[in-house]
Amino acid sequence: MAALAVISMLKMLVNVSVRCKDDMVSSDKEKPLGICTFCDEEATGALPWSGAAVNTSCNDLPVSNDDDGDGSVCVNLLRVKMLNVNGDLRVKLERPEFKNDFKNFDVIFYQETHLRPNEHECIQVPDGFQMFVKSRPGPKDLRRPWGGVITFARTELNASVRNDLSSTDILSLEIQRCILVNAYILPVNSTSWMDFTDVHPFEHLLRILIATYSMSLPVLIMGDLNARTGITQTNTAEPRSSSDTTTCGRGSRLIRELQSTGYSIVNGCMKLGPTADRATSFHGSSTTVIDYALVNDLIRERIQYFGIDSFDKDTSDHKA
Repeated sequence: MAALAVISMLKMLVNVSVRCKDDMVSSDKEKPLGICTFCDEEATGALPWSGAAVNTSCNDLPVSNDDDGDGSVCVNLLRVKMLNVNGDLRVKLERPEFKNDFKNFDVIFYQETHLRPNEHECIQVPDGFQMFVKSRPGPKDLRRPWGGVITFARTELNASVRNDLSSTDILSLEIQRCILVNAYILPVNSTSWMDFTDVHPFEHLLRILIATYSMSLPVLIMGDLNARTGITQTNTAEPRSSSDTTTCGRGSRLIRELQSTGYSIVNGCMKLGPTADRATSFHGSSTTVIDYALVNDLIRERIQYFGIDSFDKDTSDHKA
């Protein structure tokens, strides 16, 4: 990760990662990531594949720098990974593949942590990272809670929580004048949300779409949304492909809200990478796309790459 000198504009390239069942793409080769549409410079680098990647390059975002005394820096490479870990997070963080995430990525989104309140205090945060947590309240019968999200971000990014855009199972950070949202939306038929909130998390997510529509900030939302959207696309002429062509009721509503708030779906945009259309969730013989990267119009055209990586049944039932 390279820090730029004191400048008033940010050049950024974002890699966002999810899981897939097919073979991994090797990361030991230097690969062109694309030409920045703003500065015409070619971005190159070894892609640290352990999941899907969204790369966003931009050139026109005002940011702070260390001379302002706030500890923030300008970066030219920001790599973000997302994975629904399906519980046992504390144990999984000790695995080599998870430890490698902290070498290869700058921001890491994990969903379904199943952490009890304050259990995150037992997690040893890797050097050079900050930890941000949204856990559900503990059940009264001492069962382990479901859901929960956790985000790790490199310390030098000076990330801050946007409480106005966060709720249980949804955690939003502001980094370099960009909003990054880590979201878990429980399945449609689940009623457990009434145990920890008065408003369904999906409704909270839709409120975030509306709220950020008027903020004039680039927004990237990554999460397990438990919604199937088929091959429908919004707010761009770029077609989508998908291994899952079914659209469910929640997916239809999500599409309508994305359309009205200027958001697009990154999954399935094949110009961004050959693995962009793969399934993300595996339950028995069923494979679906329910984990997404969503972007607003201030960041959409800066995306350079999106891919979905190897599925590991011992890690999760998701690729993302």
